[in-house]
Amino acid sequence: MADLRLIDLSKRFEDGTCTLDRVSLDVADREFVVIVGPSGFGNSTGLRVIAGSGEETSGEIWIGGQPVNHLSPGGRDAASGVLREAVGGRTGGARGRRDAGTGRPSEPAPATLSGGQRQRVAMGSAMVRRPKLFLFDEPLSNLDARLRVSVRAEILPLQAHVPTTTVHVTHDQTEAMTMADRVVVMNG
Repeated sequence: MADLRLIDLSKRFEDGTCTLDRVSLDVADREFVVIVGPSGFGNSTGLRVIAGSGEETSGEIWIGGQPVNHLSPGGRDAASGVLREAVGGRTGGARGRRDAGTGRPSEPAPATLSGGQRQRVAMGSAMVRRPKLFLFDEPLSNLDARLRVSVRAEILPLQAHVPTTTVHVTHDQTEAMTMADRVVVMNG
């Protein structure tokens, strides 16, 4: 397992837009941190930069006591659990798995699953990998209110069972307060 440390992390785009401005944050090993803030506060950008799929303008990213700025996304050992991973080849592809004898689908095709089911598959796929770090970018935002409460209740026992350092981003203050070991508020 691993801790996460951000030191003066900044991201500026070519047009001068600054979405992260000297963000520093320490997330302890196995801690579940929820970042909450208004739309446009840099949540998705921050997670992409941590994961290595976006490049920081300045600052340092440490995972497990090691600097990772120079590493590719695969070298950082972080899993994001976004829906597109669940629909791809890891879970049987777009057509689903087929019974070897009949050729008929033995499992439902990912496209036929509900949003909540697909989100659970995506998060489960991330957890199966046993990465050092989970990065979840508003995984419940597209679910209806009832399903959001249900999936939220499922995430906490899963995270306890697979105790991995987790950074979860949301705009929902209730979600943040009910799930987090610690809440980080980003604004301005």
